[in-house]
Amino acid sequence: MLFSIQGRINFENLSRFSFYDESTFRRRFSQFFDWLGFNQSLIESAKVGSQGQVIAVTDCSFISKSGKHTFGLDKFWSGCLGKAKKGLEISVLGLIDVFTAKAWVLDVTQTPADLSSKEEGKYTRINFYIEQILDCLPHLTSVLYFVADGFYAKKKIFDAFSGMNKHLITKLRPDANLMFKFEGTHEKRKGAKNKYESKAVYDDLSRWHLIGNDAKYDYLTVYNRICYSPQFDIWLSVILVFNTKTKQYILLASTDLAQNPLENSGRTKENLTNLYYT
Repeated sequence: MLFSIQGRINFENLSRFSFYDESTFRRRFSQFFDWLGFNQSLIESAKVGSQGQVIAVTDCSFISKSGKHTFGLDKFWSGCLGKAKKGLEISVLGLIDVFTAKAWVLDVTQTPADLSSKEEGKYTRINFYIEQILDCLPHLTSVLYFVADGFYAKKKIFDAFSGMNKHLITKLRPDANLMFKFEGTHEKRKGAKNKYESKAVYDDLSRWHLIGNDAKYDYLTVYNRICYSPQFDIWLSVILVFNTKTKQYILLASTDLAQNPLENSGRTKENLTNLYYT
């Protein structure tokens, strides 16, 4: 019934489309129900991934809400408004069938109030998002890649995925502090071999390896280098996607150093958009 009724999903509206009254729904919903397992069963019944690879995506969504006593009411970032606003936030973890390009929501968790949005601290919103992924991990044994936007490009997140033996694909700042991996011939001398070639530059594309054009948008040219991030203390396969129309670029990164860069460039914000609108 949740997937068929019109209007808002609340107890009053549920009672209008069933034989049970509002109080019955309130009592039942106060009891535990394994929504994660239920959603997993629906995804399996739809044979998601039967024809190809499945990747996971995660993102947060702002919900406008007035009042003073609603659980979780706090200031959260609204992408539509481009600023923080008082309301509610949900953290969504979904699966995308790469072959069909369809998204399926696996888990939705409401973000608690009074948690710092900064990375520093013992327990912040970042830790809460990581806990959600860890809770869902038993249902994601066959999923290797997770896609998230630039907000998730944080050391805590990278460390968490490293501990899970999973790979993260995310977006970096356009001025990201990166070091090119040394690819030349090492001199015959005493001491350690060179690890870094130089600091990464973004205004000289000759320093990058040309991979080719994006299969879907031929005006996007894809470049690649293996880089070290001092901020995250991790080696990344960095993809520079250059728009030949606007002369602008974006930086994407994968913790899988052996991944095909063209494959990586297709798993960006479009996948996060699919999660909410398909």
